[in-house]
Amino acid sequence: MKIVLLVAALLATPLSAPAHAAPHHDTVRYATLKTCAKPKEHLPCGPWWLVLHSGRRQVLADAQTRALTEDGKSFWGAAPVAVSGDGTTVAYFSKKTRRLAVRTVGGGVVHLPAGAVPKAPQSSVALDLSDDGSRLAVTDGGRTWVHDTATGARLGTLPAAETWLG
Repeated sequence: MKIVLLVAALLATPLSAPAHAAPHHDTVRYATLKTCAKPKEHLPCGPWWLVLHSGRRQVLADAQTRALTEDGKSFWGAAPVAVSGDGTTVAYFSKKTRRLAVRTVGGGVVHLPAGAVPKAPQSSVALDLSDDGSRLAVTDGGRTWVHDTATGARLGTLPAAETWLG
């Protein structure tokens, strides 16, 4: 009889999250960009938008929309953007500085140093953030550099014979 009462008491007790559980923060689900139809082509236009897990949308106002060529001219394709696996970090090329920028959701922006990526058309650059957003891999047609996102420091370069798989 005591066991039955104990089980009944446990089942009647509401389950709640422990007091030390972290509150849920809205994180990025994906980044999206509108295209505008021009005669015989579709071009990226407008700002990048971050779609959050809550369904809210947030403008990524300081991100380049269109990729730039080696000499800084606008290219027809979209500039690269990456979102970390946990949705807390976004990497992109800054409109103002034209350098790589890493933004933390609800936090600040770190601009990677000038020359962090050798001159190349941005259309050939791929950005890949680690799951927790602490590392950024920048690939440019066979070469890959890995950066610390908190400081912007280059942590290493993959040998040309190696392929970045993400």
